[in-house]
Amino acid sequence: MRYKRFPVAIAFITLISMTFYGQENYKQGYIITNNQDTLRGYILNVGTNHFKKCVFRKDLKSKNEVYLPGQIQAYRYNDNGKYLVSKEISDRHDGKMHFVEYLVKGKASLLFMRDLNEHYYVETEIEKMVELTEPTQSVRDEYSVININSKQYIEKLKHLLSDDPEISKDIENAKLYEHDLIKLIRKYNSHIQVETKYENFEEKVTPVKIKVGIAVGTSFNKFYFNPENYTDYQFNYFAGFNLELENALFSIERLSFKTGLYLQQFNVYNFYKNQYSTDANTYYGNFFTSQMNFKSYSLINPITFNYSFPMNKFIPYIGAGISNMFVISQNNDLYMQDFKLYYGNVLPYYHLGAMGVAGLKYKFKNNHFMNLEFNYQNFNNLNMNSSLRMNTIYYSAQLEYLF
Repeated sequence: MRYKRFPVAIAFITLISMTFYGQENYKQGYIITNNQDTLRGYILNVGTNHFKKCVFRKDLKSKNEVYLPGQIQAYRYNDNGKYLVSKEISDRHDGKMHFVEYLVKGKASLLFMRDLNEHYYVETEIEKMVELTEPTQSVRDEYSVININSKQYIEKLKHLLSDDPEISKDIENAKLYEHDLIKLIRKYNSHIQVETKYENFEEKVTPVKIKVGIAVGTSFNKFYFNPENYTDYQFNYFAGFNLELENALFSIERLSFKTGLYLQQFNVYNFYKNQYSTDANTYYGNFFTSQMNFKSYSLINPITFNYSFPMNKFIPYIGAGISNMFVISQNNDLYMQDFKLYYGNVLPYYHLGAMGVAGLKYKFKNNHFMNLEFNYQNFNNLNMNSSLRMNTIYYSAQLEYLF
């Protein structure tokens, strides 16, 4: 029965997180209308869908204005340099305008778009939107099918950049990847554009941010020594410090890594024992037998990856990970025969747990944060023998200050 509480707790945390999930992530930016007017406001960060639409608000309280390619000339996020323009692509015959992203803009410009595949384009003063990417060709022999990547882009680049013979070797060595193409087009523009500086629109890599903080909280937990012997739920307290790294994984701003170390106290619990009839093996129910004073202190080390949903000053987040619990002291007079004989103490020294998190941050003007976090942890001491495998169901609420 105790393991059925695990999905219930996860569902509870998921319910909290879904309350926050619908909150939208807007970034400061601007749009350029077809009349050449610049309107500043906020643009919804829609991920890869930014090639399909621009969702704009004049301020955070305004209603969404949705623009499709061709309905505006361009839009840009202020904080990361992404700049997308409406373009008609000559190689496509759908008669539609498309949002494409500038990577480099100059006498030769490099642009990018993603639909089901990635597409790179070069535009010059003479040639408009020449696509470099080519479909993979499949060649069948008597044994297998071989996929061959066309290198027609090399010939296209030689034609488009022919007025700079110094980069012919660079063209031959260029791969059809963003880094190589940006490097090549930059080099061309630096040779050709002496008076006019070219522009780069690469997404800026957000640096890793390290936050340290202190935390206090209350826990609500129970212990299962085995299916027949267990305690009730009791409240206890803990305090400690934590460490959070933002943008640590692939510069994904919403994803953070968090760990900490908390001193947890466990005190008095009511102890229960399941009893069965010896004749018909009929379950009689659980019976209170005594009180157990653990007089225990443990170090708890949670390790989670959290995903946030920024809403200006308030930032809801959810997360998941593992947690380690180390029992550093306990009541030596406490007795449970099997555990005492096997471990030398009632509480095993090490427990590993799965963990789910839901929380809410408040951001101060000095970039410090106040967090209210709820989590669920399910610890086991990893013994394969079920009669010696202790399980701890652990809920907690904590208040943190990060600086």
